[in-house]
Amino acid sequence: MRIGIVQVERLNDRNLLFERGINFLKEATDKKCDFVALPEMWLTGFNVDKESVEISQKFLNYTLNFSKGKDVVFIPGTFPERENNITYNTAFVIYDGRIVAKRRKRFLFALMKEPEIFSSGEPPKIIELKKVRFGIAICYELRFPEVFKKLSLEKAHLIVVPAQWPHDRISHWRTLLKARAIENQCFVAGINVVGKTSKLFFSGFSSVIHPLGDPMVEVSRSEGLFVVDIDFKDVIEYRKNIPVLDDSIKYAF
Repeated sequence: MRIGIVQVERLNDRNLLFERGINFLKEATDKKCDFVALPEMWLTGFNVDKESVEISQKFLNYTLNFSKGKDVVFIPGTFPERENNITYNTAFVIYDGRIVAKRRKRFLFALMKEPEIFSSGEPPKIIELKKVRFGIAICYELRFPEVFKKLSLEKAHLIVVPAQWPHDRISHWRTLLKARAIENQCFVAGINVVGKTSKLFFSGFSSVIHPLGDPMVEVSRSEGLFVVDIDFKDVIEYRKNIPVLDDSIKYAF
């Protein structure tokens, strides 16, 4: 499977970001990606005003229309989602003109005042498309191994991590992506932003990590689409040879 990860620069011009996002989707299909993912809240930042919700919905609508007839799984990032006057930080999975799954962020980061902005979502669930079992963990959830363990025990081949992870803690990001891949014996794709806001600097380091912990692609401060071919047989064989997941159940406390 060909995976495309899109590292986006944070900009104040949302219309320009919107156009860049469209171009990345087109580039991913031109490069014959089977699966493409964008970062957390890349279009609006952590804003939930009417304008933010509207432009997010506009991008989702574009992705829905663009995906029709294409054999590509799109995770166009996370966006503010409103339902019954409740707001979530939500990742959408789009395939062939349909939203086939959602993942609402459950672990909210108090330092970014997320609990004041968003409501907590549901635990992660496995999504199966194109014979691939994958799950989504959003940014801060990378620090909670139980999120990943739940997905790996459900036989995830791939866990996708859209994020806005600042430079000050980028060593944690890089280390934890590798740790989650190793301990869960699956591919982990971390998709971060780059650039500056009024308060934070983001240095990227979007990566696809092999189950053995080796970065198959890792990009620091460049915006762009980065593509890697992965083989999920590596997950199956590794789990068979070293049955960590079976033993985690067998010897559980």
